[in-house]
Amino acid sequence: LRLLPRQRYLRAERAEVSALERKRNVLCCLITRILKMEKQLHIDNLVFRVIDACQKGELGPGLQF
Repeated sequence: LRLLPRQRYLRAERAEVSALERKRNVLCCLITRILKMEKQLHIDNLVFRVIDACQKGELGPGLQF
């Protein structure tokens, strides 16, 4: 698991920035995990799997959205 570098968000409070960065990192980790399981996955299927995992709460160990 690798956390991505902090991004700069215009006109955002610290708590909002922290929440956005946390959600971005969760999505990146989820996408990476899905792509490692499925080598050749169409983008539509990837989007569906990410949305499905978020709705079911299947983000992985220690990850919350």
